[in-house]
Amino acid sequence: MPDGLVLCLLDADSGRLQWLHLDGAGRGRPLGRPFTPAREALVALHFFEQVGRSHPWLSEDGRYLVCSGWLDDGVDSTGSDEPSPPQVLVTPLDGGPTRSLGPGRFACFAPARSARG
Repeated sequence: MPDGLVLCLLDADSGRLQWLHLDGAGRGRPLGRPFTPAREALVALHFFEQVGRSHPWLSEDGRYLVCSGWLDDGVDSTGSDEPSPPQVLVTPLDGGPTRSLGPGRFACFAPARSARG
């Protein structure tokens, strides 16, 4: 797990979120791609301090972030008028690309063993 902080920033113009790693010297590095959060993920972000321990978005080993939403503004690539379902998005902290694991409105990792007790 890299030293520093992981932040979730909002681009107010687009409504998209971006994960950012802030190192110990205060330098920022974007993680993955900007995404539009699913409604359930957005609600959880508002209450992160209350749900962060029981529903962690950071993997226990500190290698991945998980969230649900869209990488493509929710546009259905099949040409349908219906929006595509939100996806479970996994972003590696090592700088790799964000991947979709499939449809899902909310995602989290299993809580750390100490938080379960």
